[in-house]
Formats: sequence, C-alpha cells, structure tokens
Amino acid sequence: MQPPRSTPAAPDLVAWHLLVRATNARRHGDERTALDLLELAVPGLEASSDNHCLVRAIDERAKARAALGSLEGAYADAQHLAGVVRAWQVDQVGWLAGQVTRRAELERTTSVLRDKAEQLTADLDHDVTTGCRSRRWLESHLMELEHSSDVGAVLMFDIDLFKGVNDTYGHSIGDEVLARFGALIAAAVTTSHEVARFGGEEFLVIAVDHGCDSGEALAEQIRLNIAEHDWGSIAPGIDLTTSVGLACGRLAEARGLLISADEALLEAKRLGRNRTVAGPAYLDGP
Repeated sequence: MQPPRSTPAAPDLVAWHLLVRATNARRHGDERTALDLLELAVPGLEASSDNHCLVRAIDERAKARAALGSLEGAYADAQHLAGVVRAWQVDQVGWLAGQVTRRAELERTTSVLRDKAEQLTADLDHDVTTGCRSRRWLESHLMELEHSSDVGAVLMFDIDLFKGVNDTYGHSIGDEVLARFGALIAAAVTTSHEVARFGGEEFLVIAVDHGCDSGEALAEQIRLNIAEHDWGSIAPGIDLTTSVGLACGRLAEARGLLISADEALLEAKRLGRNRTVAGPAYLDGP
C-alpha cells in the first residue's frame, strides 16, 4: 500500500523553511548554500505578509553576499532592507495611530486606552483560534534561544487526518478541535515549556532542560492523552490521534532542531500516524 501523499506546504511556510535552513547553513559557515536558499526565500516572503521574516532574510542575504565577496550585492540588500523597514514602520505607525484614535473616541479615558493597548500587544503573541503562542512569538523566541546555553527538546505535533474533521463537521467544529488540542498539550507541559501553533494543525513545544529520554516521554504522554480524550464531546463521531516529531540538543541550535523535528514528524506520518519518532540528537558541536 502506498503511503498517503502529504499536502503541499503553503508558499509562505516554504519561504520560512528556506530561511531557517539558510540561517542554519550560515551558522555552520556554508555561505554559498545559505545564499542559494535565501535567493529562493526572499521572493516568497515578499509575496507574504510576514515582514519580520522578510527583514531577517534580506539581512541574512546581505551578510552572505558580503562573506562571499559580493559587496555590490550586499550594498543593494542594505538599501533594500532600509526601504522595507521604513515602509513597514510607516504602515505600523499608521495602523496603530488609527486604532488609538478610534478607541480614544469610543472610550475617552487614558486608563482604558492603556489597558487596551497592552491587550493588543499581547494578542500579537497569541493565536486567536487556540490561545496558544503565535508564529510571531515563536520567531522572536527562536532568536532569543540563539544565545541560550541550555539543552532541551523540540516537539512538533500534527493532528492526524484533521482535514476530514473540517470536511465532515465544518470549520467551526474544526476550530473547536484545534483549541481543545492546544489545551491538552498545554495541560501536560510546565510554564517553561511554551506551546505555539506552528501553522494549520501543527503545534510546537520547546521543552527547556529536557534530554532525549525525558523529551520522548513527554511526547508520548501527550500523544496518549490525545488518543484517549473524549473528542466525541465536541461532535459525535470525532476520534483523533496525533503524530509527533522530536529532536533534542542545544537550544542555541533550536532552528536546526525544529527542522529535525519536522522531518521526524513526516516519518511518523509515513509509518502510519499516531506515534512518536525521534530525530538525531544535537548535543555536541563547536
């Protein structure tokens, strides 16, 4: 029997994945591979609304070009970067100014405005559907981890055959399933292990101070909780499982661990779903 075909990734996710691989290549001194990947990533990010990743990609490409001796290309990227950042800032300032003005007209009190502004900032770091951390937060967190001396485990979860839920019960029930799925993962981890919605029906946990064994034990605990949960309480007939990809190592290499966990997740799907597959450990290195 042929394994099921995986759904093609969305263009912005493909571009983001290219950026992650390029950043990892630069970290290991492979500037040529990094530049080739970034040449593919930048157009995709320009076509998306992910300005944060676009700025990072252009900056990385400028550094790769400079390292390879292409000073004209690096200078062109520097100019490009300045234009993108300037336009982004103008858009953000204009949007925020409009929001503040409208809220001031409605609420007319400084204290309420301050509370709302703080809530807006918090909302940017959380996924609206599930309440888990957002992709924006994850990107910022990965940048912080580049300076970490800790070890940990990266766990990537994907709801098995989730498309069937949307097709059978509709997207409203599908959103309720996603929220319940995120809550079950969050219930199993500590406050130091943030749960982020990576995209679609994929969720990510970065478990600090977890080695390969304890990371796999946590993944299996969550997988079993998902399999044993009463999904029929949302809608009769729903019965879900999850596949898990795991990678462990130095959290300064979290982007590389994420790629390894993603590849392990694909292997779990290929092997029949509802299982945990561990990728290679990255505990050594320069």
